[in-house]
Amino acid sequence: MGILTSLRHKPTTREFTATWPHGAGRPTWMAHEQHAKMYAGDTDLSVVGESGFQENLWALVGRTSERVHIETMALLVPETDNPHDENAIAVWICGLQVGYLSEHAAHILHHDIVGAAELTGRAVAVAATIAGGGMRRDDLIGDLEVFLHLDTVKLEVVGTFGVSPAL
Repeated sequence: MGILTSLRHKPTTREFTATWPHGAGRPTWMAHEQHAKMYAGDTDLSVVGESGFQENLWALVGRTSERVHIETMALLVPETDNPHDENAIAVWICGLQVGYLSEHAAHILHHDIVGAAELTGRAVAVAATIAGGGMRRDDLIGDLEVFLHLDTVKLEVVGTFGVSPAL
């Protein structure tokens, strides 16, 4: 059973406190409890690099041969010390890294994400969907993908949230 197995709908409350297990290779600032500002949008943005984070994604949803479609929230974490891209934005769900924004999206959103985090003193969170899996024609299980739901033109605050492994 995965961390997100019980998550089948968006939370009805706009504020809650949540925790996740210690460790898991998170940055030191991402403590046992993380509060975030939730930002809305109606644009679906595909996360890149999920192939390198499949173990984390399967840990979130639980191993299954069925197709997966789970609504959750993701933290957008600037990686200003990333040696490959100073505008890199990592995507974390429930304390596990699951990918990055594309280089183009990170370039467009980096300033707004950093500014919003500094202004509010909280991490930036957006609605997300983990989807995919299922049996392929070659009898292997397909990879999982992550889609973010945000406005790439402006970030609009919709609430303050704790980010939880079991919302």
